[in-house]
Amino acid sequence: MNVNPAMNQSDATTLTAPVEHKRFIVNVDTVVASILIFLHIALPLDLGVPGLNLGKTISPSIAASLFSFIIIWYTSRGKVFQGFRKPFAALFSVFILLLVVEVFQAPDAFIAMSHDLRMYFVFVVNYVIFVYLVERYGYRWMTRTILIGGCYAAVLAIGEIAVGRIPIYQKFAEAAMAAGVDTDSSSGIGVDFFRASGTMGNPIFMSILMGVCIPFVFELRSSILRFLIIALLLGGAAATISRTIGLCLIVLMIGCSLVYTRKFWIAMGSIVGAFALVVVIAGDALTQEPHVMVWEERLGLASSSGSSGSDANVVLRANNSKMLIQQVTEHSNPLQVLFGHGSWTAGWIAKTEDGGFGTADDTPVTIVYEEGVIGIFLFYGVFIYSLWKSRRYARKTLHWYNGFALVACGFGTNFEVLSMFNIVAVASIAIVTASKIGGSSEPSLLLKEVDSIPETPSLEPAVSRE
Repeated sequence: MNVNPAMNQSDATTLTAPVEHKRFIVNVDTVVASILIFLHIALPLDLGVPGLNLGKTISPSIAASLFSFIIIWYTSRGKVFQGFRKPFAALFSVFILLLVVEVFQAPDAFIAMSHDLRMYFVFVVNYVIFVYLVERYGYRWMTRTILIGGCYAAVLAIGEIAVGRIPIYQKFAEAAMAAGVDTDSSSGIGVDFFRASGTMGNPIFMSILMGVCIPFVFELRSSILRFLIIALLLGGAAATISRTIGLCLIVLMIGCSLVYTRKFWIAMGSIVGAFALVVVIAGDALTQEPHVMVWEERLGLASSSGSSGSDANVVLRANNSKMLIQQVTEHSNPLQVLFGHGSWTAGWIAKTEDGGFGTADDTPVTIVYEEGVIGIFLFYGVFIYSLWKSRRYARKTLHWYNGFALVACGFGTNFEVLSMFNIVAVASIAIVTASKIGGSSEPSLLLKEVDSIPETPSLEPAVSRE
C-alpha cells in the first residue's frame, strides 16, 4: 500500500498538537441539583408551599427531590443508583424501613408515612444525588448554590425583623396555619416582632440553617468574602434569637481548631473585634433594642422581665422529654423498648398532658420512644459509621464536622423533621463520603457538550494551615 508521507506528517502534527479543553456550556445535572438545593433553603417546601394533590397530597419537598433524581438518573444512564450502595444511604434506608414498619402504630398513618418519606428523600435520595455529582463534577457548584441560598435566608431573617413579614412568606405561614401548625413565634419571644416566617415562624430551624452553611464559607478563597458572609450568617442567626445554633457552633469551632490555624483565628478575631466596636459605638441604642434585651435575658446577662415565654417553653419541652422517658422505662413492654411505640407517636403523648402538640423537641428522646433502642442505635450509627469511614478528612475540611454539628442540634429540637437545613448538612456528608472528588467528562444525553475537563476541587482547606 502506498502511503503519502506528507499526509502522515500532517496527521502526526494533528495528533500531537495540544488540544484546547473547554468547559461545559450548560450542565443540566448541576443546574437541576442547584435549583433543588436553593428551593429547599429558600421556601418552606415541607409545609406552606402547596403540595401536589394526587389523591393524597405529596409534599413539594418530596416532589422536588424525586423530579431531580429522575432527571439525573436519565443523564447518568443509571449510574446515580450506585450511590445507594454507600454506607450512609444503605444504613439510613434500614432505619427508614423500621419507620415504615411502625407506621401502622401511629395515630395517623398517612401523616407518619409522609414524615418517613420526607426523611428518606432528604437523607437518602438527596445524598445519592449529591454523591454522584461530587464524584463526577466536584462540589464548587454546590458551594456557590448553598452560600447564595444561605445568604438569602439570612437577609430574610434580618429583613423580617426590620420591616415585618414579607407578603409571599406571610402566605406560606397562613397556609401552614390552616394545616394546623402554629406559626406565631412572637408569643415565645416576649416582644412583638416577626422572625423568619418563611420557616413557619420557627427560629430554631433558621438558626440551624445558618450554622450548617458555615463550612461552605471556608471553600471561598477571598478572605474578605469569608469575613462578610460569616458575619451575615451570624447576623441571620442572631435575628432568630435561638440558642440552638450554639450547639452547632461549638462543634464547628472544635473542627476549626483542628483544620485551620492562624488565618482562621485572625478571621474570627476580626469578627469579634468588629462586634465589640459596634457595641462600643452604638451601646446606648442597643441596650434599648427589643431583640438585644431578649438575647441578654436568654444568655443570663440580664434578669428576666417575665414577659418572655422562652423559659416556660424550655420547661415544657423538658417535662415532655421526662414524660417520654418515663413512658419507656415504666409503661413499655420489652418489644416496645426494643422497637418503640411507632412513628409520630411522641407528640401525641405530650398533647395528652398539656393540651398542645408540644413534642419533646429532643431527637434522641423522641427516637427512643418512637423507634426504641434498635432505632436509636441505627439512627446515630449511620452518622458515626459514615464519619468514621471518612475520618481521614478530620484535619482537612470543616465539612467532616457538619454531620456532628447537625446531630448536636438534636438536643435542642427534632432536627430530622424539616429538610431546609438537613439538605445542607447532607451535602457536606456527601462531600466527605464520596469515593473521589471530581471525575470524568462523560457526554450528557440532554445538552450538547464540548470537550471538557471538570474543575476538580480539593478537600484541602481554602485557608492554608500555617
